[in-house]
This record gives sequence, C-alpha cells and structure tokens, in this order.
Amino acid sequence: MIQIIKEVKVDVAKLNYFNAIVAKQYDRETRFLKVQLANNDEPIKVEAGSSAVINARRPDKAGKSFMGTVNSDGTVLLPIAYWMVELDGTVQCDVSIINGTQTLTTTLFEIKVEQAANGNDEITGDDDYGVLVELIQEVNAIKQVEVDRAKAESSRVTAEKNRVTAESSRVSAEKDRASAETSRASAESTRIESENVRVQHEQSRTSNETERLNRETVRVDAENKRASAETARNTAEETRKAEHEQAMADSKAAIANMQLVTAPLYIVNTDTHKNYAASLQVVDGKPVMIYKEKE
Repeated sequence: MIQIIKEVKVDVAKLNYFNAIVAKQYDRETRFLKVQLANNDEPIKVEAGSSAVINARRPDKAGKSFMGTVNSDGTVLLPIAYWMVELDGTVQCDVSIINGTQTLTTTLFEIKVEQAANGNDEITGDDDYGVLVELIQEVNAIKQVEVDRAKAESSRVTAEKNRVTAESSRVSAEKDRASAETSRASAESTRIESENVRVQHEQSRTSNETERLNRETVRVDAENKRASAETARNTAEETRKAEHEQAMADSKAAIANMQLVTAPLYIVNTDTHKNYAASLQVVDGKPVMIYKEKE
C-alpha cells in the first residue's frame, strides 16, 4: 500500500509558523508525519527507549492521542489517523516524547483536512455499500495473498538461485579440491621417487665411502709397514755404517800398530835361492801382505 510521509521540523521552544499540513478527509492508514524535533531550531535526537505520541484536537473540539515510533536517526514517525481526518477543517496537533517519568511536548502545529468530494455518509447510505465494502475487502485480501505469494515465490526463487549458485560454487570448489589433491598426489609420488633415488645414491655413496675407508686403512697399514721397514733399514744402515767405520778404524789402528812394532820381513826361497822383501799393506780396507823380489 502507498504511504505518504510528510517530513516536518517541530520546535519545543517557539511557535511553529510553517504552512499547514494538508490531508484528505476519510484517508485511512496512508498518511504519516516524520517529525524532527528542535529546540530553537537546534535539532533534538530522540532516544531509542522513548515513546512518541501525537496529540490531536478536531474542529468539534474532541481530542485524542495516537502512538508513533522512534526512528534510528532520532526522528519520530507519527500517523495521521482516520479519526483525525474524519471531519474536514483544521486539526491542532502537538507531539509528546515520554521517557520514564519525563515528558517533553512541542508547541502546536496544524493539519488542514480538505473535505472529500463525496461524503462518507453518502457512500454508506447506498444500498450496495455493504456489498461494495465486502468486495473491496475481498479484493484487497486476494491482492494481499497474491502479494504475499509473489513475495514468497520471489524469496523461493532467490533462495533457489542462491542454492544453485552455492551448489555451483561447491562443485567448482570440489573440482578445485580434487585437482589440487591430484596435483598433491602427483607431487607426493614425484617426491617419493626422488627420495628413493636419493636413498639409492646415499647407499651408493655410503658403500663407496666404506670402500674408500677400507682402502685408506690398507694404505695406512702399508704406509705404516713401509715407514717401519724404512726405519729398520735406516737403523740397519746406521749400524752397518757404524760397524764399517769401526772396522776401518780398527784396521787402520792395527796397521799403525803393526808398522810401529814390526820390521821389514825378508823371505828366502831355498829352491831358487831368491830373496823377497815382504811388507803388510791395506788394500780396499783390508790388510794384505805384499811380496817383492829383492835384487
């Protein structure tokens, strides 16, 4: 249903001299006022826990009050009730804000109710008025049912679209997950193969290293034996050299001693009657007896 909302600023501290608000006689549940309260033109924000009431006095001097609602922006929404526009003429109004024991009321403002072209009493006096009202009510009920059905169908269609979209997203996500899982499995298989190759290489390296260590052990043992033999050879050579030097020294000493204690030796060959002179000499490091025929 169409709603006519008139926005006005109503002051609590000074008279409200804006033009009268125009409404139509016999309108029902279609006209509302959105009121911004003010204090000397300074906006007042109505607290959320407050109650808002529009107080009205018709041209017949009858008065009534009608509840409104407080908006989230601090304004209030008030109805122009059917009772207020039942009579044409000027309706005097003010707005009260109630919060606990506190009440704040604006100064007066006016609603001008324009007379309907066809009076309500003339409509109700028609013989077919009751049937007309019932038909209007039935049509309105049917329209409302259709509106509710259309809203429900729209909500269902929207929900179905959302479900289809969500299902498509789920299927797409599942495909992506399956693809990612396939890629992961392939990568894992490649990793395992690489790991197996690495293990084989490591085993080969370990085997080669063990063989190298064994060969190094044999080489070290051989080197130790060679060093030991070389040491023994050096020791034997040193011993031999020392013994040779000692023998030479002894030989020289013996020759020297012999030269000191012996005289030339003369030998006579009785068969040939030849005489020989013999002397002891050292040849190649050995004492040798040298013979020489004497003239």
